[in-house]
Amino acid sequence: MSTDSTQVTATLAGNLPIARMRALYRLDDVEKRLDKLPAHDHEHVRAIYACMLQKGN
Repeated sequence: MSTDSTQVTATLAGNLPIARMRALYRLDDVEKRLDKLPAHDHEHVRAIYACMLQKGN
């Protein structure tokens, strides 16, 4: 017996959450790594860390 995947998704969506928020990183770890970066090196990494801190977990 074959089932249509859209039908299964629609049935499950009523009973199960589709997405959950999860912490991907610890803000204190990001701050520590940002502090350890040399002042003028790795500007792209520094920008990514700053964005991570701004967005939060």
